Amino acid sequence: METMLCLDDGCAFGLGAFETIAVENGRPCFLAEHLQRLEEALHFLRIACDHTMLQKRIQDELHCQKLPHHALKLMVSDRNIAVTIRPNPYPGSRRFTGIRLCISPVRRNETSPLTYRKTWNYGDSILEKRRAVQDGWDGCVFLNSRGEIAEEAVSNLFFLKDGQLFTPPETAGLLPGIIRGHLLRQFAVREVLLKEDDLSRFDGCFLTNSLCGLRPVARIGSYPFPLHPLRQFLRLHDITPARLAFGDAPASIG
Repeated sequence: METMLCLDDGCAFGLGAFETIAVENGRPCFLAEHLQRLEEALHFLRIACDHTMLQKRIQDELHCQKLPHHALKLMVSDRNIAVTIRPNPYPGSRRFTGIRLCISPVRRNETSPLTYRKTWNYGDSILEKRRAVQDGWDGCVFLNSRGEIAEEAVSNLFFLKDGQLFTPPETAGLLPGIIRGHLLRQFAVREVLLKEDDLSRFDGCFLTNSLCGLRPVARIGSYPFPLHPLRQFLRLHDITPARLAFGDAPASIG
């Protein structure tokens, strides 16, 4: 069904918030966490949301479609509540193969409050990811204005060294992802500021987002990462991409 949007500040200026949620066998994963982050973004944007209507729209979408492996998108602005469903672009079963990321020439603005919220101001991420794919990469990494590593275009980054996980802190200029938050609660992850030349120190790298769960990274720019240490770490802690994204905390509504 086509979604019609009212012309408001969301459409005109990007002053809206959205969430993208994995749906497995009809169940939205980490739904409570996504709704909380959406509510916080709307509060910052001073947008009132009819949460009862939003829940009903979510229920209607989930109940009227067969959703074995899909993505649920919630979009809210001053005059709009839109809920859409599409197939999850990441395969449900994946081989343990690493992806290749370039360094984007565009910088993340760590001084902007919009950087830390999932708003409709998402053009940099989409355009730079498309450019990277056109150039033969799988995605791109953003540095901030100080030259510190922030995040991948649509994902958070983690690095492995001698069995210890590292990730850039929020202050580097990144969106605090749902899966990122889950890993920070489950493991003793060290949040450290990193420059591009620090990448050579690590034994492995992976990225996380709500639709893919976890994806190994084989290279960032000129820095390669072996997959074997990461595979051992994930096996030791019984972490699988599917479990991380879909099996750990699925939620249902209604």
